[in-house]
Order: sequence, then C-alpha cells, then structure tokens
Amino acid sequence: MLSRKLILSSIFFALLWSVNACNEDGQYSESIRNTSDANRAENKPDSVITYEPTNQVGGIVAGKPEGRDPRTLAKIRQKNSLQPIIWGKSIGAIGLNMPEQMISNRLSAKLHSSASSDRYAEGIQVVWQSNTPRTPLLIAASKDYYGKLQLNDAIGDLYVDRDLSSVLTELNGTQNFMRALGRLLEKQSNAYDCRSELSCRISYFNNLIYLDFKLGGITIDQDNKIEQIYLKKNDGIFFPRLKDDIIFGESIAGISLSSNQDGIEKRIGPPQAVENFLINYYDDFNLSIIWKPDHTPFRIAATKGYLGKIVFNRGLLPGRSTFNVGDSLADAIYTGQAAQPFDDFIRTSPLDNDLEMIAIYLGNKLESIEDENTNCLADGTCKITETRTSFLIDFSSGAIALTKDANRQITLVMIVERPNT
Repeated sequence: MLSRKLILSSIFFALLWSVNACNEDGQYSESIRNTSDANRAENKPDSVITYEPTNQVGGIVAGKPEGRDPRTLAKIRQKNSLQPIIWGKSIGAIGLNMPEQMISNRLSAKLHSSASSDRYAEGIQVVWQSNTPRTPLLIAASKDYYGKLQLNDAIGDLYVDRDLSSVLTELNGTQNFMRALGRLLEKQSNAYDCRSELSCRISYFNNLIYLDFKLGGITIDQDNKIEQIYLKKNDGIFFPRLKDDIIFGESIAGISLSSNQDGIEKRIGPPQAVENFLINYYDDFNLSIIWKPDHTPFRIAATKGYLGKIVFNRGLLPGRSTFNVGDSLADAIYTGQAAQPFDDFIRTSPLDNDLEMIAIYLGNKLESIEDENTNCLADGTCKITETRTSFLIDFSSGAIALTKDANRQITLVMIVERPNT
C-alpha cells in the first residue's frame, strides 16, 4: 500500500517543476498559449493515441527513437499535449502501467529530470515508482498541456488554466464542488457524498487547494484556476473523521503532549495544511497541532467541527460531565442541575462580569478548589485573553475559547505545554 505522504510529496514535487522549469521551445509554446479557449477546443489531434499497448514492452529498444529532430519533436509535443485526459487511465497518451522507456519514447523532450521524476515539454510531469522497470506513481498535466477531461455535465470539461470561479459560486464553495466532481468521477448518484464515503479529501498548501480522489485529483490556485490535473496509483487511504473524546487537560483525539508525530499521523493521516510552517491541520481542519523539533506536540487544539465529546474528569458541572465543542456554557451553567451551585457562586461573587465569573467558577472546579473566595484571575492561575472572535480562558490544565455573545459557546479546546511540564 502506497504511503499517503509519498503521494502528497509527489504532487508537490511535480508542482514545483511546473512553476520553475524552463521552456525549451518558447515559440511553439507561446503560439498555443495565445490560442483562445474556444479555438483550443477545435485543436484536436489527428488521432487519439491508445493509452496502453497490448504488449507493454514489445518493441522497446535502448536509446532514443530515430528521427527525433526539432521539427519531429514539435509535432510529437503538439499531438501529445492535445490528447484528452482519460480519468484513471492516461494523460498525454501515457498510462500508469507503462514502463519508463516506453513513456520516454512516446513523449518529446525532457525539460527537467531528477532521481525520481521527469518533466516533459508537453506539460506532463511523471513521478516514478521504485519498481523495475519503473512505472509511474503519478502523472500530472500542468502548464503547456491542453487536453481536457471530459465530464459531459453542467460543470463542464476540466483542463489546465480553466477558471472555476463561476462554478464555485454556483455550487456555493469548493467543498460542494468536490462532492459534485466526486459523483461524476465515480459515476455515482446525486445522493453520493465522497467525503462521507472516504473517497475524497481537500487539502491546502502554498496557496493551492488540492482536491484528491482515489484515482487522481486537481489543484486550484488562488485565482480559482486549475493549476494541475493528475492521475495516481490508487492508494485507497482516506482517513475517517476523528471521534475520540477530549479528556480536558490530558488528551485530544487520543493525542497527548507525549505522543509521537509519526505514530499519530499513521493513525489520523498527514496534515491537510500547514499554516506559517508551524500549525498542522488534520481531521477536516477541526484538529490542529504544533509539533516540536522532537516530534512531540507543543499544542493540541480541537475546534467547533470536532466530533468527539469534551470530558471533564473532575466533574465540571453537577449532573453533566461531557460537552461538545460548540455547546453553550451559559445554557449549561445558568439552567438545569448546574444552576443552583452557580447561582450560589454568583451571589457570593463581587464580580459583575459574567465571563470572569465563568472563568473563576471553572477554574475552581477544574482545580478541585472548594473555597469560593479563591480567584484564579487574581492569583494568576487562569487568565482571559480576547481574540478577534472569542475569549480564550487559559487554565493550568488547558484552555477553552468561548464566543463573545451571551451564549458563551465553546469554540476551541486546547492543551499546551507549560514551562515546567
């Protein structure tokens, strides 16, 4: 089974080439690039090349084929770069099961090569497996590739540099576009949701959006244009949503401050995005971790969409020990079985600010302090920090963020390494 990290790193590697590689035949490329999209649709090749031969290695000889002068290379390049993309099978008339020598003979000039990958003048990148003879792990179409992935749907055909702005607006966002595309690619009914079926995933890296499906995917740039369309070996690894309890002050999603990054990512998958080279996002962006150089967490945080329950081992409120991220603390504290002890606390509190009263009440409960006159805000064992959208109440065992409105909804639960832990 292929490593999920390897698939993602392969995509990134190919992406870097598509941005940085030089163009060895500028005149031909520029003439194609300046062709309008309407005209480009008419630029079909004389014949569509079969993506896989009957005999994978038949007729292969060492060295380059005869007669590959610049004019011949230009013709090969033009023909290949206009081939349709056949989902799960081929880009530029090369398939995932073709051996390396056959692909090199079929495509035109290489623009860039490394130990594990090649970029060709057609705008095709190939990342190789380590088998012998080598076959592709991933084939990507990027700049200078003009063939289309035909969908026969209102979404329209997909091709490199297509502007998806109108489609994303019509479908109300990238997530819904991914679901619609998943239905088309997998030939499913309108009730099918690739996210819940674990057959697609969205990731964000370097101002690009990656929509990844079992047989390939697309990348979208910050202007909503398609940067790449790629095919890959089906690794079959799409990770389910996390539902582990949040043990306040101890663990989130089964991850504690002593957990190891490699072990955790084998269970929950690699990050879907990394913000400022620091904050790693997982679980559809509902879990974030800052890893230390020794690959243990410095900070673990769950946000509103996290599916697991918050468990307060010390009995935060009478009659209620669990909450969901998104629940209202005000409702829990001011009503039901918790109301009476909190009302008693309010009557003895000199504070008028409900947020401060909640912070002190929670601080006393979390630290098992019976003296109602103890004030964690005054003695420095808890503090309130205002952010753009919430108030963060920081305790010695963890932190909770609450909305600024009267509901005081829990928007975040966090565990962070303290200086002396």
